[in-house]
Amino acid sequence: MKNYYFCITILCWLFVACSHPQIKITLREFTNDTVIICHCPLKNYSNLKGDNDSCIIYDTLLVQNGIIKFTPDKQPSLYVISINERPSLPIRMVIYPNDRIHLDILRTKYNLHCKATGTAIAEGIADYMQMQQPTDESIDSLYLLLKNSASSQHLLQQYNQLFDQRRLQTAQWIRKHPTNPATGIILRYAPLDSIPTLCDILDKEILHSELSPLIEERKTNAYRYLSTMQARERIKQGAKAPDFTLCDPQGKEWKLSQLQGKWVVLDFWGTWCGYCLQGIPEMKKYEFKYREQCTFVSIDCKDSHETWIAELEKYHMPWLQLYNPSNGNKDLSIVYGILGFPSKFIITPEGYIHNIFVGEDSEFYNTLDQLFK
Repeated sequence: MKNYYFCITILCWLFVACSHPQIKITLREFTNDTVIICHCPLKNYSNLKGDNDSCIIYDTLLVQNGIIKFTPDKQPSLYVISINERPSLPIRMVIYPNDRIHLDILRTKYNLHCKATGTAIAEGIADYMQMQQPTDESIDSLYLLLKNSASSQHLLQQYNQLFDQRRLQTAQWIRKHPTNPATGIILRYAPLDSIPTLCDILDKEILHSELSPLIEERKTNAYRYLSTMQARERIKQGAKAPDFTLCDPQGKEWKLSQLQGKWVVLDFWGTWCGYCLQGIPEMKKYEFKYREQCTFVSIDCKDSHETWIAELEKYHMPWLQLYNPSNGNKDLSIVYGILGFPSKFIITPEGYIHNIFVGEDSEFYNTLDQLFK
């Protein structure tokens, strides 16, 4: 009888041990002994305020005998697994509380070979990575070359072409696997202009699952992109600059039309944009130099209002500062067809677009010198 109860106890223990949710990652041919994993609940994804949001948890896990293990969150969460020896892209995966997943990751010369068991999402991600492996190896080999030759336009062009190829292959994978829930994650790698049609073919259960915040964000970005591209057809040299109403730090409303009569510079920027911040000293110099002939207007984009106010205190830009809230098609960066930051528009006293400059371009300052010399 004692042996009977002992066997029952052992069987119960084994059942609990085997059923306990656990994520196991086997790493082969790696030299780094740590892996960084960040994760956040899917329900909070839509409201994240950047990489430092308090909802995102960052864990650094130590690899022991080529293996790391962790227990899933108690709610469906997006995980981003970053391995230093794979430079191009981290592994993104949605993991549920009761999931038991095993990822087997082999480091190849330039990339990773991944196998997965346990869930449809994990297996779908691994299948997608395997499909992309030849392209990813080319991307990563070029990435390493560009680190030593960043000025090579030929290599940079090849690099961008490979990413275009990768996006097209992503769309093909989604079309072949519309019922696999991994599509909700993989959508982020598809061409933006293909997102609406891809979402139309996805299984409705995926669209209305916990994955919906990921899908809706991608759809929103796609519609923003398509609207921006349509605006670019209208926003060009010689066109009438669209009027707008935005608020300064004190909450006072300003319209572009009320500035007519002088030349105007519209500077679309953000505190998150390194090139924008690098250009502030030169902007200060030229605003002081030509403030009698021209009104400078900086329009902050993609920042929270609180961040914008705090950064204005830091950078002391003594010209008109306006805040552009990102609210659908009223977003001024969409209206003006902005695809890169900073973007600067020189507007004539009559309200027409004289020139457009994308990036921190010295030609912008040369043009001001020519206009007001």
